[in-house]
Amino acid sequence: MQATLLTLAAEHGRTETAYERSDSLTWRDAGCLLATLQLVSVWLGLAACPLGVLGDAIVAACDPTGLLCGAGVLAVGEHDAPVRP
Repeated sequence: MQATLLTLAAEHGRTETAYERSDSLTWRDAGCLLATLQLVSVWLGLAACPLGVLGDAIVAACDPTGLLCGAGVLAVGEHDAPVRP
């Protein structure tokens, strides 16, 4: 299956200015967003799977300032055709 990888990025510094225990809020928000994206993908007839990695390397390559960190990765693609004997 070919898939598109959706990588979430978070900026902890912005959240820290307004909330105590901001890391917890960031991770809960990222988890809710990943779950919602997966549910909508399946509703649209696509295959979707959270990969269980943060995606720090991808985010670091896109953000030279270092303000962002990876917050999750979701693979989304078409279902493979069923295998027939």
